[in-house]
Formats: sequence, structure tokens, C-alpha cells
Amino acid sequence: MAGLEKILADIEEEARTAAGSKTDAAQKKADQILADARRDADEAVRQIRAETKRQTEDLARRQASAQALARRQMMLAAKQDILNDALERAKKSAGQLPEKEYFDLCLLMAAGAAEKRSGRILFGHRDLDRMPPDFMDRLKRALPEGASLTLDECQRKIGSGFVLDYGGVEEDCTFDAVFAERESEFRDICREILFREEA
Repeated sequence: MAGLEKILADIEEEARTAAGSKTDAAQKKADQILADARRDADEAVRQIRAETKRQTEDLARRQASAQALARRQMMLAAKQDILNDALERAKKSAGQLPEKEYFDLCLLMAAGAAEKRSGRILFGHRDLDRMPPDFMDRLKRALPEGASLTLDECQRKIGSGFVLDYGGVEEDCTFDAVFAERESEFRDICREILFREEA
């Protein structure tokens, strides 16, 4: 019996040693799996943080760009309003000049626009009623050689300024027409005066 017990004890010892060895191997494998999982998790967290930071910075850049664009658009709209208002005021003030300055301006405009042939100059009833008596004499002297204009006393519905008529072909020299024709030039002048500090 003692031999049987010794055999059983040896088998039990072998089983214990084999079990311990398998347990150690399993523990090592579990430790390795856990270490790999921690490393993978740390890498995933690092990548998520880096991606989140990149997306946050990208969003901040886009928001800053959108805000800058909105600011530029608001400034452009404000400048456009200022230019429109300045042009409208200039046109209105030209029509409301004191009588002498108003007709001096009309004289310069007519002398500059007159063609070297005979024509008529037409004013609105407001201007005909207040025209200085020597205006046509002064105009005659100011016209270039070969140009002549007679005053058409037929009252036309004209605002500020006048119309030149050459046998049915008219040149609109009203302030509205002059401002419309030279709007981009006037805008450039106003822009230069109003916004020169920004350059």
C-alpha cells in the first residue's frame, strides 16, 4: 500500500506542478493581454485627444474666419451706405447752390458739353424763373468757337441742370444724368476722401 500511496503522491505532485506551470503561463498570458490592452487603450485615448484638439482648433479657425468675413461684409455695407449717402448729398447740394454759384456751374457745364454747331439750351421752370439776366451773354462768351446755343423758353420738366438740343438729338445735362453717367468716378473720389486713413 505504501507503494501505491507513493505513486499517488507522485501523481498528485506532478499534477500540482503541471497545474502551477499552466497557471503561471495563463497568468503571464493574461498579464500580457492586459498590458497590450492598456497600451492599445492609451494609444486610442492619445489619438482621440489629438483628433479632438485638431477638430477644436479647426472649428476655432473656421469660426474666426467666418467672423472676420462677416465683419468685412458689414464694413463694406456700411462704407457703401456712406458712399451712397455722400453722393446723394452732393447731388442734392449741387441743385441747392446759391443762385450765382448754381448758374456759374451750369455755365461751366454747358461750355464743356456744347458741340461746335447750333443748338438750344432748355431749363426747367424753376431755373428759367430765377436765371440771371446776363446768363446767356456770359454763356455765349464761354462757348468754344463754332458752338452756339439759344435759350428755349419752352418750360420742360427738368430738375437741376439743363438739356442741350441739337435738332431733336438731346444731351441730358441734368445733375441726375451727370451724376449717373459719372457715378463710378464720383464714387472713387468719395472713397478716396472718406476712407484714405485706411490705406
